[in-house]
Amino acid sequence: MSVWAESNGVSEPRLTEERIRTWMLSQAERERLCLGILALDPRFTNVKPRRPRGGPDGARDIEAVFENREMVWGAVGFRANARDDDEDKRWVRKKFEDDVDAAKQENPSLWGFVFVTNIDLTPAEVTALEQYARGKGLSLVEVNWRERLRIALDAPRGLAFRYQYLSIDLSPAEQRAFFAEYGQALEGLLQQGFGAIDERLRRLEFLQECQKELVKASVVVTLHHAATATELGHYRFLAEIIALEQRDPHPTLWIGGRDAYAKASFSGTITLLTGTRSLAWCHGPDENLQNTIIGGDEMAKQLEGWVHLVRRGPFSPLSTLDRKIVTLWVTKPLIPLVESIFLIINDYAIAGGFWEDLHVREVGPPPEWPETLTEEEAEIPWVTVLQRMEDRRGRPPELAFSPWSLDFSQFTPPKVQYQ
Repeated sequence: MSVWAESNGVSEPRLTEERIRTWMLSQAERERLCLGILALDPRFTNVKPRRPRGGPDGARDIEAVFENREMVWGAVGFRANARDDDEDKRWVRKKFEDDVDAAKQENPSLWGFVFVTNIDLTPAEVTALEQYARGKGLSLVEVNWRERLRIALDAPRGLAFRYQYLSIDLSPAEQRAFFAEYGQALEGLLQQGFGAIDERLRRLEFLQECQKELVKASVVVTLHHAATATELGHYRFLAEIIALEQRDPHPTLWIGGRDAYAKASFSGTITLLTGTRSLAWCHGPDENLQNTIIGGDEMAKQLEGWVHLVRRGPFSPLSTLDRKIVTLWVTKPLIPLVESIFLIINDYAIAGGFWEDLHVREVGPPPEWPETLTEEEAEIPWVTVLQRMEDRRGRPPELAFSPWSLDFSQFTPPKVQYQ
């Protein structure tokens, strides 16, 4: 079947022309159809309707910007069941002249004028209309008569308007042409739209969760591969949440973990099992919150320090973490094994990231630690884990990273999905 498939005994181009000539459209639909056709022309941008539903329209049905520099106005002159006879030709000429006169009276400095009609015009008739408008001081005059409308609507870019306003189905070939032109753009638009909806729903869910009290907080360190106790050696990791906006002593919460190995015998062989001691404490009030050992296997892929916070510590509900500063630390020998580190509170990852997106700073005072370390353990240095700053303009490289400054008005933390 050819691209111009037969439809009710009329070939597609002829059908389009007949529908433009005779199809019963309301004035609002006519103006919207013409608005869409004008928007297909890349010379015109910011194409806007005036009052398609009726009422004062300021002497134009459409306005647009021509080649990103000049304002143009437009008018629509459709005639029901047009016959292209002398009466129609007199009507369209009078309509054009009246619309030009009204536009110039409303805006004497108007630069351009576009006229759209479903009457078929000869080249001589179009020239006569253009000469009249230029005689009124208009520099740009565009007359779109029926054949020009048909060409625009039968082109791939116009098929959607043709279907919407003239109820002409797309043939298989036209569907292929349409999606070749717009398929990728439509896919991107749909993905963007769904993404925006999903993001809005995530935001609403987070704002609702912000009213709930804190339940559990964890510092989770994921390793590149499952490591034995011998590979891990002595390690520590720590997160600090501090309310610098409040008076000193600033309310602060610390959550951390360290190695806690245990020996096990398998078939007479002594094996060192991995394990982590979870430690948590706070200022304002000053109290110890957690000191718990969770045993492990022969190998560990993930290390976690955690604390239960229901009615404990300086912060609750989740919204009280807004405007707080989060700093992360790990012991230096652990770095080559680390894939990611996250501070997770009430199932929201409020700080941290994957290692390639983070930065290590080896200078600075060491953080507090609530237990006494052996001399050998105390010699193992801390490093500070920082995030890349979004705005680094004018900053030296060493200052292009910082702790996490939580701002829930600008940031919706991702929710952790547990398997």
